[in-house]
Amino acid sequence: MKIRTCLFVIAAAGLLGAVGCSSSTSARSIRHDLTPELTTLTQRPADIDNMKWHTWNMDWRQMKGDFYRGAHLDRPTRLAPNAIPH
Repeated sequence: MKIRTCLFVIAAAGLLGAVGCSSSTSARSIRHDLTPELTTLTQRPADIDNMKWHTWNMDWRQMKGDFYRGAHLDRPTRLAPNAIPH
């Protein structure tokens, strides 16, 4: 029983050693791009997309607010005969 376990451990270690060392990436590709998951110095592509959409959303909301203020739609008229709370 002990010999069988020992042989199994040796076979498993040999198999893992043979398979674990094989890689499809070359040293040149690793040296060329050390951080493949980053697009800029600190941001991933998902972070950049989130930043773009957040900026677009805020700009759009600010433009709508500017339009309402420019068209005087942001507060009630002062020409009403009755007092209007604001």
